[in-house]
Amino acid sequence: MTDNHNSELGQRIREFRITLRLDQTEFGARLGKGKNTIISWEKARTSPSNTMLEAIARVLPCNLTWLKTGNGDMFAEPQGNLMQEETDLNIWGITGAGDAFDLNMRENVPDKLEPLDKIKVSQLFKGKTRDCFRVKGDSMDDKVRDGALIGVKLSDKRIITGKMYVLNLPHEGLTIKELHVEKKGIKVHAYNPRINDYYLEHDEINEYIIVGRVVWWLNEDGDEDKAKY
Repeated sequence: MTDNHNSELGQRIREFRITLRLDQTEFGARLGKGKNTIISWEKARTSPSNTMLEAIARVLPCNLTWLKTGNGDMFAEPQGNLMQEETDLNIWGITGAGDAFDLNMRENVPDKLEPLDKIKVSQLFKGKTRDCFRVKGDSMDDKVRDGALIGVKLSDKRIITGKMYVLNLPHEGLTIKELHVEKKGIKVHAYNPRINDYYLEHDEINEYIIVGRVVWWLNEDGDEDKAKY
């Protein structure tokens, strides 16, 4: 693609996003992309692939011909239908911020408990857990980066070696770490090599310590952002 084509495509993406009254974070969440990726598209630093353009047209939806060329109408269907497939992601806390987790949280979250925040997403997240946490800090770099959104299965407190979990530790508050079951105890592992591993006794681990297993994550920065199980 030429630079001029990229620039015009970026302008159309921005125009479409503004017409939907979405900020860059909200727009990206519907596509499984981070805010910085949307900024990069709109400023023509990078360009979405044809597959991603088709996803924009399908998920939001937009007229694919208009999106690619500027010809025709912006919308593939009346605007009144744009929000019908949306649902909420519930953000219950921020890992790495020293926050403690409400010990009353269980598999069935009581309706009276309000999440810290909610994000509207499309059917892209259908079938995935909608209980989420924000990541603060670099303990799990470079896989799960600062600012990432992580989906957590609150009902899954079984320890599977090599899987990531949100933990509610007395000395640390909410944190995200990889756990390994070993004879000497449960090894708590961070991907950042500057952070040392440590062990918890087997009898220290209970339903209050393990908030839930991380089943997907979405990084905010870069074109490699993907929601994963």
